Amino acid sequence: MKFFRMAIILGIIAFIAGFAYWYFKIEISAKKAEETEREALLFDQTDKDIVKIILKNKEELPLIIEKRCKEGKEYEKTEEDWIILSPVETVGDKYTIQTIVEYIKNSKKERVIQNNLNKENEYGFDNPQFSVRFFYENEDIEHGIDFGMESLDNEMVFAKVIGKEKVFSIPIDIRDSIRLNLFDVRNKYLCDYKIEDIRSLTLVSSISSFMLEKKGDEWFFMPQSTKALKKRLDEYINSVRWVRFVDVVEEKGKNFSKYGLANPRLVLILGLNDESEFNFIVGDLVEENGAEFFYATRSSDYMIFKVKSDIIYDLAKTKFELKE
Repeated sequence: MKFFRMAIILGIIAFIAGFAYWYFKIEISAKKAEETEREALLFDQTDKDIVKIILKNKEELPLIIEKRCKEGKEYEKTEEDWIILSPVETVGDKYTIQTIVEYIKNSKKERVIQNNLNKENEYGFDNPQFSVRFFYENEDIEHGIDFGMESLDNEMVFAKVIGKEKVFSIPIDIRDSIRLNLFDVRNKYLCDYKIEDIRSLTLVSSISSFMLEKKGDEWFFMPQSTKALKKRLDEYINSVRWVRFVDVVEEKGKNFSKYGLANPRLVLILGLNDESEFNFIVGDLVEENGAEFFYATRSSDYMIFKVKSDIIYDLAKTKFELKE
């Protein structure tokens, strides 16, 4: 009996010892892996949001982007917009800019090339090909990275991080993923209005002209008060909302006649609940590389841009196609 009891006790001790060894080995390995992962990051981890980003390509004006609360709203992380402040002031594409933020936070170095900056100019840091600067919320401290020359195999790029006296090599695709231009990061949708923001719609085109007003949840052709088919009207308005321009011709339009906008082929006017209006004006057709586009402008900034031709054909509806 004594032998049996002792065997049980020794078995329990062996089990506890084995479990402790296994647990601590796993725990230590996990912590070591986490520490290695953290040390590989170019920037220290933080819970603070990045609220300002400056992208600077060599020989170009800096692209300055800032996160701001939506107008008239108190601070809410879900109610923020990215605004481009320079070289023009316009709304940013929040999904593209958030991707830049994630790349900044999660970028890793491949290896340390040099433990000091004594020969930094040899790596192209005296006139960087591309630079990133950014700021965290409630901080004035500038963070950032300069990208210098590429490696001979064009797979790595030399980088210098602000505050770290070292030269790193990092995968070139990290740089290329955040080396974006104004068109890449701007919001390219025609308008951001929701259906509930719109109280009237007027279309003037070469094939049709009509005006609709919203009464409650229903739409009516005016002045006859003929009822429109709500499902088709909602689809029509959504097609307007999801129009995206494919190229910017002039940031601040001046030569409207040159692009057929002084004598447009289609004008769409959205009357908004705040008594303001949004105008979408379509001009001449242009063919490029076998594809068709229309020149267009809008009343929010009178920028002249191009849109795909099929979008305009979808908007050029007749009253018959929309009525109930």
